[in-house]
This record gives sequence, structure tokens and C-alpha cells, in this order.
Amino acid sequence: MVIYWDIVFILNIFMNFIILWLTAVTASKNVHLLRLCLGAITGSIFLFALFYPSLHFFFTFSMKFLLSLLIIIITFFPSNFKDLIKLLVYFYIVSFIIGGAAFGIFYFTGVGVNMYNGILILKDGIVPWWVLIISILLVAVLMKFFLNYIQKKFFKEQMLAQVTIFLYDKFSEVKALIDTGNNLYDPFSNAPVIVVEYGVLKNLLSKELQDVFEKEQEINLYVLSEKLIGSQWATRFRLIPFSSIGKSNGILVGFKPDKIIVKTNEEVFEIKESIVGIYNNILSSEGNYSALLNPDILKS
Repeated sequence: MVIYWDIVFILNIFMNFIILWLTAVTASKNVHLLRLCLGAITGSIFLFALFYPSLHFFFTFSMKFLLSLLIIIITFFPSNFKDLIKLLVYFYIVSFIIGGAAFGIFYFTGVGVNMYNGILILKDGIVPWWVLIISILLVAVLMKFFLNYIQKKFFKEQMLAQVTIFLYDKFSEVKALIDTGNNLYDPFSNAPVIVVEYGVLKNLLSKELQDVFEKEQEINLYVLSEKLIGSQWATRFRLIPFSSIGKSNGILVGFKPDKIIVKTNEEVFEIKESIVGIYNNILSSEGNYSALLNPDILKS
């Protein structure tokens, strides 16, 4: 069997880059492209052990684990031990999903593979373009649903943040879930949206607007416009289209705050460009949070 080592290295670096990028997206980390590239190259160091028998200790479990730690440190430079462990767990989850998807694709598409000193190598040295497309689509679907479930089920505490919303001379505090499923944006300004329960925001709204939400008339644009005309709220309010299960063309009423401050376990963010969507219902049946935070707000 002829092995094209240059292709093996390039594919390995590419897959490492994809895994690290998806890890950054999952953990809501804003990572510079150069760091992603350095981490991807670092992850390919063990391939040198294929050429030098004296380096075969790189294939041991302990060395693979240490290499994983090195990759995470170089790529993300975690601020504390807790952040390091969280990133490492995300890194392994993403790796297992992509690895499982790859084996499944190779099996069902008939793409030949061989094992060489514990390394998976394609027989022909190349990947057909249609296999790459199927792989990307499958991984995207798995990442969308599986990781979103993992985050909410096992990392709920780490995904919570304390949010303070400022409007005029008032403010309101709320506990928010950093929700990767929230990809709402204001169509007017393209600002990310944080969805907040009406009960939390009631003290920020005028008596007229409170009356609209109390009577559940917020989706009645005629009634809403009557309350807004000539008021200081007119330039702040937004209509945000959304789709969800059972509702393909929904409208969420929102407003532009003066600013919001988001406190996570690691950092404090002050955001000027965001929209607050008013949800006239309960978001968490258990009462764990009262808002859904778009992760892109933390990158603003």
C-alpha cells in the first residue's frame, strides 16, 4: 500500500482545525484564527512517531491526554482550571462525534480505509468530494442537536449568566441561559437578541405597554402602534421574526436597551448593540432561568 504522507498530514491538520473551531463555537469562545491553526498543527505532532520508533510512546494513553491538554492551552489559553476542564470535555465530545460520523460515512459509502500503527488512513490517499459534502452535512446536524442537548443537560450551570438590562434610568436583572439554539437577530440592525420573560421586564416598560402585554395584545400591530406613536419608545421597538416547532412565522416584540451587562463564571461583558425580545410566557418550567441569551452577544 502506498501512503501519501503529505496528504495524511494536511488532512489531519484540517480535521484538527475543524474540531477546534467547533469546540470554540460550542464553548462560545472567540478564538483568533492563528491560534486555531497553531492548535491544529500541534495536534499533528504525534504523526512524527510513525517515522521514528523511539517516539512510539506518543501513542500511549497518557501522552495522548497530555497532547490534548497542550492543544487546548495553545488554542484557547484558558484562564483557570475549571475553564480548562470544560474546554477539554467539549474537545473530546466534538472529537467523538466527528470520529463516529467518519466511521459511519466510510462504512456506508464504501470508502476504503486501513489502520497503520493505530492511525486511520484512506487507501487511495484522497477523499471523494461527495463524501466530504455528506460528512460536513452530517456533522452539522449532529453538532446542532446532540451538543445542544449535552450543554443543557450536563453543563447547565456553566451555561448560565447573570444579565442586567439598562433602559433610561431603570434596570432589571435576570438569570439567562446561554442558548446555542437562540440564533435570533434584529433584521433592522443585525444585532443579536436576548429573549426575556415579560415579568422580568415589566418595570422597564411604560404603563401603556404593560397594558398591552397584560392583555396579550402584543402581536396585534394596530394596538401596539397606537401605544407607540408619539412616545419615546417608538424608535426603540423592534419586530423580530422567528420560527419554532408548531410556529413557522412567529413575531417577537422587542426593544433596544441602553446597554446590557453579562456576567459569566469567567468574564464580565458590557454590550451596547443588542435587542431584548419580550416573551409573554415562561421559558423554564423549573424556574432555573428567565432569559435565553444568544451566544453571539458575548462576541459583540
